[in-house]
Amino acid sequence: MPLSLFTLLYNLLNSYLTSLYKTVIPSFTKDFLLRLGTSLCVLLYATRVITFEVFLFLFIGVNVGISLVLLGYIGFLKQFHLTSNLSALRDKPIRPMIQYGLYAFLGNISSTIIVVVDSIMITHYNGLGDAGIYTTATNVASVILIAGSSIFKIALPQIADFWKTQNMVAMQALYKQVTRINLVIGCLLFIGIWANIHNLFAVLPQEYSAGKYVILYVCAARLFDLASGINGHILLTSPRYRYDLIFNILLALLTIVANPYFIQKYGITGAGLVFFVVYSFINLLRLACVYYFYRMQPFDKTSVQILMLAFTTYLIGWQLPFIYNTILDILIRSGLITLVYGMGIINLQLAPEMTEKITNRWYQWFK
Repeated sequence: MPLSLFTLLYNLLNSYLTSLYKTVIPSFTKDFLLRLGTSLCVLLYATRVITFEVFLFLFIGVNVGISLVLLGYIGFLKQFHLTSNLSALRDKPIRPMIQYGLYAFLGNISSTIIVVVDSIMITHYNGLGDAGIYTTATNVASVILIAGSSIFKIALPQIADFWKTQNMVAMQALYKQVTRINLVIGCLLFIGIWANIHNLFAVLPQEYSAGKYVILYVCAARLFDLASGINGHILLTSPRYRYDLIFNILLALLTIVANPYFIQKYGITGAGLVFFVVYSFINLLRLACVYYFYRMQPFDKTSVQILMLAFTTYLIGWQLPFIYNTILDILIRSGLITLVYGMGIINLQLAPEMTEKITNRWYQWFK
C-alpha cells in the first residue's frame, strides 16, 4: 500500500514538473537515484547483510525518497500551490477531462501488457531459463531508449502548447528535429551494441548467446520507435487521441496472437522477431495516421544520410580484428566507432542542433 501510494505521488509530481518544462531532476531521480537505491538494497540483501523484511522497508524508503525529492524541488521552484477553492473545477469541462484520462489510462494498461506478455509466454512454453535470457537481451537493447526518453519528456509539453496555439509549423519543425536527434543517438548506440556483441557474450555465460538475435531485433524495433519521432505524443495530445488507444490495443492483440506460434517454432528469437514486426507495424500506422490527418511526417534526406553513415561506420568497426582482450577491444572498437560516426555527423552537418552545442562546448574547454 505505501509503495503504491508513493509511486502514484511520484508520477503525479513528475507529470506536474513536465508541464512546467522541468525534466532534468525527474529524470535524474528515476534513471539514477531510484536505480542506485534499488541496486544497493538488492546488494545488501544478496550479501545477507539485511533480512527480506528490512529489504522491503528500504525499497519502499527509496521510492518515498525520490517522491520527497520532487516535492522539495517543486517547493524550491515556488510552484507548490494548495487551495480549497474549487471554482476551477466548475469552470473547466470535467467530462472531457475524465474521458481523456480514461483513454490514457487504458492505453497505459495496453502498453504494460505489451512489455510483460512476451516474457510470460516464453516462461509458459520454454521455461524460466529462456525467459531470463530473453529479459536480459531486451534490457541490453533498451539502452537505445535512454536518450530518447529524456527528449520525449521535453517535447511533450511543447507539443501540448503547439496544439493550444494551433502552431502546426512549429510542431512540424519539432517533429523533424526530435527524429533527427533520436536517429543520430539511436544509430550510434545500435551500431555500438551490435559491433561489440561478441564482447558482450564473452562476459556472459555461454547459454546467453541464444539471445544474440533477440538483441538485434529489439534494437531495430527500438531504433525505428525513436526514428518515427513523436508521432504517438502528437496523437495522444491531439483531438484524435482515441487512435493511440486503438493502436496500443492492436499492438497488444498482435503480440498475444503471434507469440505462441513463433516462440514454439523459433524460441526466444521468434519472440524477438514478433517484437520487431509488431512494433514496426504499429509505428507505421501512427506515422500514416499523423500524415493523413495533419500532413506531417518526420523524415527527410538527412534521415537517409544518417542511416548510410551509421552503416558505413558499423562496417569499419566490424572489420577491426579482435584485440585479444575483451575490455580493451570494447574500448578501442567503441572509440573508433564514436570517432568516425561523430566526425561524420559534425562534418556533414546532419544534426546542426547537436553539433553547434558540441562545437561550442569544445571551444569553451580547449580554447
